[in-house]
Amino acid sequence: MRHFFVDPGGVGDGTLRLGPEETHHLRRVLRARPGERILVSDGHSTLYRARVVRFDPDRTLCRVEEEAPLPAEPGPRTLLLVALPRGDRMRWLVQKATEAGVDRIAPVVMERSVRAPAADQGARQRERWERIALEACKQCGRMVVPHVAAPRALDRVLADVPAGAVRLYCAAGDGAVPLARARGAAGDHALVALLVGPEGGASAGEEERIAARGWVRVGLGPWTLRVETAAVLAVALARYEWSRGRDR
Repeated sequence: MRHFFVDPGGVGDGTLRLGPEETHHLRRVLRARPGERILVSDGHSTLYRARVVRFDPDRTLCRVEEEAPLPAEPGPRTLLLVALPRGDRMRWLVQKATEAGVDRIAPVVMERSVRAPAADQGARQRERWERIALEACKQCGRMVVPHVAAPRALDRVLADVPAGAVRLYCAAGDGAVPLARARGAAGDHALVALLVGPEGGASAGEEERIAARGWVRVGLGPWTLRVETAAVLAVALARYEWSRGRDR
């Protein structure tokens, strides 16, 4: 059964209303009719089994027949802290990281990354990125939409990483260990935090602050990668390694 997404604000009193994009897809593309049953996710916590009641010009009214928690996704939860890449490459990063299974993306402003946008521009960027994440979920069949934060300074983002997370700093150089080896030493954590810096590398001061917070330096291979490539690869490798289990 196909599933659709609803804004949590569109749910209430035993009904839900799908927005314009979902209405267009349901009515014009799939040629659905009143009375059909559909699955609807709020993207965060709840799955609804609903029946189409009627189509309005840009909304679909549905009656909720059953609701339940969203099924747990396989693998560990992954938090991606990533330096803002140049140009429009963040759009690709959000799309592919979503398809790879990331749970949260926290864009980071670092000394050698793109400068912080103005507050209003950052808010608009976040809205665009969240729409991209939603569209990626539709494409790949995910029911949980990753949260994408507005860009913030490195120290603020590092301070918000939950205490129980394993912290992996993805950067080449002295002391970097393969991610698989870091996984073997880390044990079974429910949350894996991944930090990917800018292509020019973190500054000496940033490196010190990252190390002081207990981040383990891991390598992603022998080649120099773009920010967006390293970010998606890190998410995919971490989810793979933690899904395999500690014992080989």
